[in-house]
Amino acid sequence: VLGYVTQADPRYGSFVRFLDGLTGLIPKLKQKKRLPAPKYKTVTCKVIAIDVTSQPPKILLKRTRDNSAQQSDSDVQNEMSNAFKVGDIIGSAEVTDISPIRVLLQPLDKSFSTLSDRIRLHISMAESSLKVTRKPSNSGDIKESIQLGHPFYKWAVGTRLSDLKCVAVTERKYHTFIEVSNRNDDLVIVPNISDLTPHTRVHATITSVSTFNTGIWVQISPDMSCFIPGLEFSEDITILNNLSSAVVVGARIECCVMEKKHWKKKQKVVADPIGAKVTTKEEYIPTLSVLLTREKKIKKPSRGDLIVGQIKYGIREYQAPYLMADLRGSYKGRCCITELDEKDDWVNMPLGRQHHDPVGVDADSNIVTDDEEQNTHKSSFENGKYVQFRVLAGMPANPVVDVSLRPSRLEGDLDEDDIPEMGALVQGYVITTNPKGCFVRLSRTLEGRVVLKELCDGFLPNPGTSFPTGRLVVGKVKAIHAKTKRNCKIKSMLDLDMRESQILEGQEKLSFDDVGLKSKHKAVVTRIEEYGVFVRIENSNVSGLVHKSECSDNYVKALANFYDPGDLVKVVVIKKDAEEKRIGFSMKASHFADDEDSSDDSSVGEDEMDIDSDGDIDGVNSDDEDYVSKLAKTMENEKVTKSDNEDNSTSGDESDTSSEEDGGDERDLDKKTGGLDTDVGFDWGAKQLSNGNHGGISENEADEEDDEEMVDDEESHKVGHSSRKKAALRRKTEQEISKRESALADGTADDNPETEADFERLLATEPNQSEHWIRYMAYHLALADMDSARKIATRAFERMDFRQEREKLNVWTALLTMELKYGDKFDKTIEQACQHNNPKQVYLRVCELLEGEVERSGSAPDAVERADNMMKTMCKKFRDKKTVWIAHSTYLLKGGRHDEAHNLLKRALISLPEHKHIALMSKFAQLEFELGSVERGRTVFNGLLAKYPKRLDLIFVFVDKEVKAGEISSARSLLEHVTSTQTKLNDKQMKSLFKKWYRFEDEHGSADTQEHVKDAARNYVERTKK
Repeated sequence: VLGYVTQADPRYGSFVRFLDGLTGLIPKLKQKKRLPAPKYKTVTCKVIAIDVTSQPPKILLKRTRDNSAQQSDSDVQNEMSNAFKVGDIIGSAEVTDISPIRVLLQPLDKSFSTLSDRIRLHISMAESSLKVTRKPSNSGDIKESIQLGHPFYKWAVGTRLSDLKCVAVTERKYHTFIEVSNRNDDLVIVPNISDLTPHTRVHATITSVSTFNTGIWVQISPDMSCFIPGLEFSEDITILNNLSSAVVVGARIECCVMEKKHWKKKQKVVADPIGAKVTTKEEYIPTLSVLLTREKKIKKPSRGDLIVGQIKYGIREYQAPYLMADLRGSYKGRCCITELDEKDDWVNMPLGRQHHDPVGVDADSNIVTDDEEQNTHKSSFENGKYVQFRVLAGMPANPVVDVSLRPSRLEGDLDEDDIPEMGALVQGYVITTNPKGCFVRLSRTLEGRVVLKELCDGFLPNPGTSFPTGRLVVGKVKAIHAKTKRNCKIKSMLDLDMRESQILEGQEKLSFDDVGLKSKHKAVVTRIEEYGVFVRIENSNVSGLVHKSECSDNYVKALANFYDPGDLVKVVVIKKDAEEKRIGFSMKASHFADDEDSSDDSSVGEDEMDIDSDGDIDGVNSDDEDYVSKLAKTMENEKVTKSDNEDNSTSGDESDTSSEEDGGDERDLDKKTGGLDTDVGFDWGAKQLSNGNHGGISENEADEEDDEEMVDDEESHKVGHSSRKKAALRRKTEQEISKRESALADGTADDNPETEADFERLLATEPNQSEHWIRYMAYHLALADMDSARKIATRAFERMDFRQEREKLNVWTALLTMELKYGDKFDKTIEQACQHNNPKQVYLRVCELLEGEVERSGSAPDAVERADNMMKTMCKKFRDKKTVWIAHSTYLLKGGRHDEAHNLLKRALISLPEHKHIALMSKFAQLEFELGSVERGRTVFNGLLAKYPKRLDLIFVFVDKEVKAGEISSARSLLEHVTSTQTKLNDKQMKSLFKKWYRFEDEHGSADTQEHVKDAARNYVERTKK
């Protein structure tokens, strides 16, 4: 019979369903640990026994192969073997199916009608229509995968081929195929990898270009794939950097087999066709070379060679910072950071940061619109790019060579950089920074060191942040020391001084008075904080703050992702405080849109804000960390004052209709301020709604009393009161908007989201945080919207990464809690949670929730019954897991049900394997000390120690529980008894016991008891010596 496996039970075997709903069992053999067949696998079985006395009948099966299919395939194979042999001429055939790799053929000879779709022509066996290895110039217009130069180009279903000959008869998945060829040359088919020997020349057919442009996949026969690395394909970097355009699939090239040490390794997953066991097998993929056809072997690069390499950031750096590259023959290239470009063209952070991917910021957003101010801080050397290097030196007995990318080096200049003179200004890259200073690399053979006090003129709270690896710095040479260590690449070590006061000594520098308001300057980033960037104007000691809101025209969440200390930036002075000697800058690209008119531009119009002569805006200091919120509040106060003045200027001779309209507005306002009571146990703004409602009622009552007493001024009073009320409402609204804008500007809105937009923005950046999803569910639950809360949970399960099992379980727990308290789908939710999580963990969480309900309800009968049933169900489902029995015991002991807990312990010992008994009994004894009887816990521990006297962990836990229970004398007696009577412990274990005893006496005993421990230890040592 033929069926499929519906259930694979590790205890019994595989259940197979076949025919009209019948189910049989393939039993699991005791000598084999794996299952007979995995779940959902189609299998052919033989019926061994049937028990018809039961309904449905019990059927015993044995797995076997399909004899009819095997016999049919054997007949076809015999017919093929008898009809064709390697080298026989088949004749003509017609194409029935075509793909870029293989063509299926139908022989025209009617005597071979049974071989329909069994004759195949592989791309490596086909004759190319054109001899090309590069794509033509118009290849971009061809959209088909079979392009000009492909052997199957212009072939289609129905095309007839002639002069076909058999080259192999292969078997694939119990099917036999005949491999044919239409080539006229002498074919040499390599059947196995073991037949490939190094330096053998073969003809390979290109099948595809590998991912990340690392090389080309080829086939030398229908069953053998090989790989040609890009470095072994060509020495032209133009071709290598665009392999997909440089080669055409189907082209045939001559290659040479490389040595096996250069072959690619691949882990292959192998599944047992009879069982469910899966193993991994290491396979080798042959590596070929086109360049080896023109040379004998790959030589190690030597000084002066011009070579091609591929940049690789995954290679471990040697004495960073270096740019690492792959070279031919498994050699590695190491390009010093000072050899990336000429000295005059050095840039800051040429290799980027070690972690330069922005977190929490959209990488595709244009943070700075001005091209000159874009600062992505990513390396200009693209990973995987092929470049040309000049070899400077090789490392003895090491596959790493020093290379250079300097244009002068590529032209042939191999001379090392000269040692600078005393007092000369030099530039270099920071190698490493520590609390004592930093090291700077000036060239491949020159390094410098700077002590902490000479890094800058000011105080550095964190030198490593201000001077990261790769920063371009300038310093003055103080001293030169020659390196005396042998085999050291660094020839000289220089002492440098990087303080600007020393570097610019004797030069005229800008002063504070020289810097004017709205003037533009070039500056250097000195420090980065959460609230802004500190910069220093070039050729001066003038420093200031660029507030976070002035760093870009767009919102920037994390400044450290876009700026580094040492970056050169453009700034404009927007504030200058002569008394405090403080300056505020702006780096917004809009200030530099037109540099010719920059002196007339202003970041903010003076007619919009009251700007003092010194740059302050109503006393708001731009250097303050809460500058944005203060500025927003100032603007809001100005608007409120203006609106009050407009309301007070309202004339008193308005018509009666206006008065009636005001009264209507007042009634509408009362309706708006009176919100529905949606309090469901959460405080999510309901108090503000209710307070607003009560306040409106009291004001209306007061107005009615005033209207009765002052009849003559009724209309004017209504108009004035309505204006004041509208102004107060506007002030309140504007304050809320201002507060919200400030929170969005400084990033604190994510700490306490209040609206759906806040939650959606927060989840867009951190979708795997269960806390955010649970708070979002609580937000909807506070609005009495259960359906929306359930939808949020469903979204969480879809959005969260499948690896975040614990985070998903937290969301499931929140959903279960919600259904338990307010919903009606608790049992259904448990089933769904078990399908998507570890069922044991789900039941432990559910039992914990029900246990909490029992405590909150004061042991109500319904809650206790529900928790008991769930505990019993959990122990029944997971009877071989000790954690479920421990959880049930804890629940019973907390409720004072000691007899039931003791009976449960007996059941647990029967159900659990023997190796889990010790841990269960130890945990139960600890629970007795904490929740039950100390005497019963002591009895259990004594029984365990009598059976397992060498378990020091049991002794130490026993002592700790005695101490925690206040039984100091019992703990002391236990330690003394164990150390005096124990004979099965070795010296190391006894030493641990005596140390434990001494620490105990040190904390709870006296000097006499401590001396007693020492005497006992001495006696033990003397006794063991004898």
